[in-house]
Amino acid sequence: MAEKLKADIAAFGRLTERNLKLFFKDKMQVFFSLLAPLIVLFLYVAFLGDVQMDSLRASIPDIRVCLFNNLLPTLNKFSL
Repeated sequence: MAEKLKADIAAFGRLTERNLKLFFKDKMQVFFSLLAPLIVLFLYVAFLGDVQMDSLRASIPDIRVCLFNNLLPTLNKFSL
């Protein structure tokens, strides 16, 4: 049973490698596959980015104070 499992895993690996080679062979397919999520991310940030930042600022009013109080001691450790 263990031998069959090893053979199945090896076959799965070969099929995965074959499919990845086929996918990356076509440069236009790779480009458009990555372009769609980038467009969706851009639209989300363009139309809803302000809403997210406003809600974050409203929920944490002193975010700058919190960031600088926690971040500056850490940065001082790494300064030359």
